[in-house]
Order: sequence, then structure tokens, then C-alpha cells
Amino acid sequence: MEIFSAWKLTFQKPCAIMWFWILLLLLLQNSRGILSTSNYLVGLGSYDITGTAANVNMMGYASSDHTASVVHFRLRAQAFIMAEPQGNRVVFVNLDACVASQLVTIKVLERLKTRYGNLYTENNVAISGIYTHAGPGGYLQYVVYIVTSLRFVLII
Repeated sequence: MEIFSAWKLTFQKPCAIMWFWILLLLLLQNSRGILSTSNYLVGLGSYDITGTAANVNMMGYASSDHTASVVHFRLRAQAFIMAEPQGNRVVFVNLDACVASQLVTIKVLERLKTRYGNLYTENNVAISGIYTHAGPGGYLQYVVYIVTSLRFVLII
């Protein structure tokens, strides 16, 4: 057994390191000169949506005892916009929240309309949640979802 463990240390590790560098060099060599012929424009954005962390019920738990007291990780909203040269575009927003609701989508669309007119509508904007229980509750319009929060939590 000790022969094999010595063989692993003296042969396998240097061999793995050598193969890593060879594959990395091949990857870099083959990636030079690749150009995209796509005419699509892509935009990315990220925004902190953490909000209040103290004494807010956590989303999705069936108990009002699950309240937040400290922030461990910031919650974010990531937006991806894909556009064609002709002006057609689509937006996908991914929230670090349990779910995205109809109310959240309606309010976002209202704000987009005041800023951009009819460029962004319900036909080209999709908002989704990653389904995490690590975010605050009380932001949905349906009673079933906010019953454990005991209220609608307005976070500005």
C-alpha cells in the first residue's frame, strides 16, 4: 500500500499539473481569432435588492418565527437584455427571491413605461425568482404567501 501512495505523490500530481498547462495552452491557442458574426446586442445589469434585514419574516416558511436578524449574503437582481439591430428586444430579470409575483412585475413595468415609453412591456419582459428561502417575505399580493409575515412589508 505504501508503494502506491508514494507513486501517487511522485507521479500523479506532477502529471496532472502538466496536463492542466497543456490543455490551457491549447485552449488559448485555439481561441485566438474567433469573431462573432452575431448582430445581437447583449446588456447585463445587477442591483442590490437586499432591503431590511431585521425582524422581517423569511419567505416561504410556514412559521412566523423564522425572522431575519442579520445579512449573510446580499440579495441581487440580475437583468439580461438581448436586442436585435431592428430594435426588437427581450429582458429577463432573475431575482434572488423566493418567487417573482404579478404585483412585482406590474410595478416594474409601470416604472419602465414612465422611463422608456412602450419599449418594455409584458410582451418582452420576464421576471423570475430563484426560489430561495433566504430572502424576506411579505412582498407578494396574495394572502396565502404573506400570511406568515402577518403583513405586507414595504421595503423602499
